[in-house]
Amino acid sequence: MKQTAVLGVSALLFASSAGAAVITWGGGTGDFATGANWTGGSAPMLDGTDDAVISGGTATYTPVTDFGLGFAGSNITVSGGTLEQTVSNWWQFDGTGTFTVDGGTVNAGATNVQFGNTGTDSASLVISSGAFNHTGGGEVKIRGGNSLTITGGSLTTRFLGIGDFGVATVDVSGGSINLTDGSLFQGGLYTDNGSYINLTGAGEVNVADQTVASAIATYLDTDRIRVGGDVDNALLQVIDDGNGGVNISVVPEPGSLALLAIGGLLIARRRRG
Repeated sequence: MKQTAVLGVSALLFASSAGAAVITWGGGTGDFATGANWTGGSAPMLDGTDDAVISGGTATYTPVTDFGLGFAGSNITVSGGTLEQTVSNWWQFDGTGTFTVDGGTVNAGATNVQFGNTGTDSASLVISSGAFNHTGGGEVKIRGGNSLTITGGSLTTRFLGIGDFGVATVDVSGGSINLTDGSLFQGGLYTDNGSYINLTGAGEVNVADQTVASAIATYLDTDRIRVGGDVDNALLQVIDDGNGGVNISVVPEPGSLALLAIGGLLIARRRRG
């Protein structure tokens, strides 16, 4: 059986353990794979053996293979500082672990960032504050059985794919998903197997290069963005963001709507006939 050395060190170090050890970044700036940059002097093995925590400083992953391949039950938490990769090797989280952004910044230059690999995974991306920025030329993929949950902060990518291999769960109750190129295929949002973005609360989807009318047709009329699973367009509002794009969010309570009207914002809602 092939073993993946996620950090390019000897496979002899990949002994399994009953519980993952928590390895914490030392807080400076340096290479993710260099043991001296981590407390305890050993870089985390992201194969189910260890969990990684970054709460300050800058950790740069320089690939010897795709980041997260062989993820198993490992977890990554970025609660401060920065985790980054500036080259194109993929990020592939193919197990049952959770990648949490709770403050701090993730800058992924990988061509694709993928949660789920074989169709049997259940990995999760959870963002409660901070930012997960995908700057690569491909997409962020949330594949069937895997999930994305945003309660604050943001996920930014040019293209988001949801649900190949089966139904994927995407819930945005706060913060935002930012699609930076709405001129792409399907407006930069691909969904399959009945998957969709579920907006609730203060959650928002911002899309560049879209008008209000085109956004209604592209995302609402296709049921790819919904409120609590409901396909009624009247539950959503599409607002010109003033920068050539739109913000899509849940229609606020009547009192809040009056304040928006006073502010002169362009709001478009349409109930499906």
